[in-house]
Amino acid sequence: MEKFELKKEDYDIIASKDVALNDIYEASPFDHQRNWDGELETSFFKKVFFVEPDHLKDRIDEFGSYIQSNRRKKKIIFFTGFSGTGKTTFINSYINKNPQNVEFIVIDFNEIPEDLIKDDSHPISDGIRFYITSHFIPNDESKSDWLYETINFIYEKHTSFLQLISEKSLNKIKEYINNPQKNINNNKYYLLNNLINIFDPMDLFTIFLIILFKNIPFEKKVVLVFENLDIIKLDYITKAFLDDFQKLHSNCSRLSQRINLFGRKTLFSKRFKFVFVLREATFAKNPHITDQLGVGWSQFVFTNAHSLTNQILERRKNIVNGMISFDYNFSSEEKEVNKLVEYFTNDDYFDKSIINLFNRDIKKLVRVFEEIFRIKKGHQISYVIHESDFRKYEKRGALIYWLIKYLKENEHLDDIFRLNYSRSHSVRCDHGRMILTYLLNINGFLFNKHILNSNYKSKVCSLLDLIETFCKFFNTNDLLSFIEKGYSFHQETSWVNILSVYNKNMNSKNPFKEEKQIISKYTTCKYNSKEPKNEYDNDDFDKNKSNLDKLNNIEISITPSGYSLIKFILIHFEYYSNRIRNDNESLKHPLFYLGLKKAKDGKYLFEHKIDSVLELIKKEAKDNFFFFSKIFREKNRITPEEFEESNMAFKYFSENRKSNKGCFHLTRIISSQIAYIDKFRLYLINKDSLIDMQQITNINNLLIKYIKNYLSILEKYSLDSRKSIILGEIAKQIQIIENTFDKNSGILVPNHEE
Repeated sequence: MEKFELKKEDYDIIASKDVALNDIYEASPFDHQRNWDGELETSFFKKVFFVEPDHLKDRIDEFGSYIQSNRRKKKIIFFTGFSGTGKTTFINSYINKNPQNVEFIVIDFNEIPEDLIKDDSHPISDGIRFYITSHFIPNDESKSDWLYETINFIYEKHTSFLQLISEKSLNKIKEYINNPQKNINNNKYYLLNNLINIFDPMDLFTIFLIILFKNIPFEKKVVLVFENLDIIKLDYITKAFLDDFQKLHSNCSRLSQRINLFGRKTLFSKRFKFVFVLREATFAKNPHITDQLGVGWSQFVFTNAHSLTNQILERRKNIVNGMISFDYNFSSEEKEVNKLVEYFTNDDYFDKSIINLFNRDIKKLVRVFEEIFRIKKGHQISYVIHESDFRKYEKRGALIYWLIKYLKENEHLDDIFRLNYSRSHSVRCDHGRMILTYLLNINGFLFNKHILNSNYKSKVCSLLDLIETFCKFFNTNDLLSFIEKGYSFHQETSWVNILSVYNKNMNSKNPFKEEKQIISKYTTCKYNSKEPKNEYDNDDFDKNKSNLDKLNNIEISITPSGYSLIKFILIHFEYYSNRIRNDNESLKHPLFYLGLKKAKDGKYLFEHKIDSVLELIKKEAKDNFFFFSKIFREKNRITPEEFEESNMAFKYFSENRKSNKGCFHLTRIISSQIAYIDKFRLYLINKDSLIDMQQITNINNLLIKYIKNYLSILEKYSLDSRKSIILGEIAKQIQIIENTFDKNSGILVPNHEE
């Protein structure tokens, strides 16, 4: 990346906008929520903030070839990718190239007030209505004439539009033209605005395209861009949209060929292109969609590639540091957030776990950091992280603690992972965690090869496959509920989706209502009847085959956030410490922050915290042991060895290789937390404040005792085939530490994932 330098006058321009820290990290002139109240100019953004992705020119050329193509089947282009991957910037980069023979009409749903989205079944038409009223009526007099002249044109040629526009709308146009009030003052445009608001969705779309047909020069291509579709309740493969688009395409194809209307013949399918810009969470890609639309489509996938993410972050970090060097008045909390950004930009663990936890959306992550510092106990993070031995002793767990606490308080984790623990509630086996593990194994995520590769396309699992795999172990309604909630996080401002769902409208209150009925009948016949397979096949075969096709067409994949949850978060000590319901305020802190502070009973605070976590793990281990024994082994005849070889067992011990044999979740929890407790042990016994050898020895022995307690849980409840090897190796290392006390010797945990 070329050297980045700004002059003082550039910093002065930023300072003059009175922006906060997160405004700099999130800055985008193409998003009205992030464009500094409209004061961030595109030219300044390009000069100061923009980092050009690799192969941008090649991708722009590729996009341009689609736009310029005269092939009828290349009509729709989907731009998909997680928030912050540069979809909008890419479109604007192409528009700014100013192709002379292309007219872009960009309908940005981010700009439309929520109360103007009238009808959930036709939100695109509401977007068009907003575009017409905001662009063709009040803002541009010449384009206002486009609308007025088009309405007159339809009135004059109304017999030619009888098959294309409803009689009701044609009558309304006639009333408008013949209304004498329109010629008084500005009534023409006032009444025109009212007219636009009463057209039904299909007629409005047709009239909108007639405006473009009539007024944009014939030699120009027309590209309609529907931007930020994911913010509205839309699934563009719903029957309503499919029907509308097919009818519209057919009508406009016929209309465009009528020489007597427009003076010359033009092919709608060659001249008009449609671009749908939305997040990866809602993209639909099966071939049957193309068949239903009657036109072809192409997809441009945008990803937060590792190198680009780091370059963008580095650029904005440098801008902030430059502002600080010129004494720009950031608050103390903002400065602390920036220091935290400094840490995680140079830390591999943060990159793998935390940035992925937010689907590599740096803008959203910085916003969350700032909120944690502003509202929560940000100084505790600073206290732990600013010590020189920050990375050496794994004190990054403090940040994980506060992130989990933040997500918990925003109710993002409670429902899907039963985060709140009570002694009376039996967790049994967590179906959500097992679904993510299964999807991870199906997907084949490898950190360096795939997550950081901008060309990697996520693999998918059909809903039918998922149901057939897990319906023998869990309630299918619980499985569907987890999928629904895991997907729905993409609508949150404070987190991201942990899985993606394709080919399914997920925006209704009960999106899987129909599927629940299909699944109930299918699983009952297949697994609970005396002759299940034959009974289901013979009972209305065609209908049942169609129903199974519906389940097979719905596809699900794990996201980088889901990967991070499974790989790093759900096994972490601080994840479990967040699950403990404890009224003692002194315990509501990360382990490393507690240090050597003592409780009123004379015990160290860390003793109370570790005791509580161990109690929770022991209970879950016991529940899961009996669940596996009863449901997997006794009922379904699945041995522990068979489970370890299945896709339900975690297999990603290495970043770059998937193991053929997985392990049980308990083994990962114990391994991870022993490593964490051991780093805490080394941290405490090496503190300068401990000068008494007896105290050092006591703390060392106390924490070794806790590690042994973890091992006893593993020994009693683990079904892992390698349990004896793990126990033996750790026991040997503990014995060496106890016999030859060394303040720098730690425990190397077998299979522990760094």
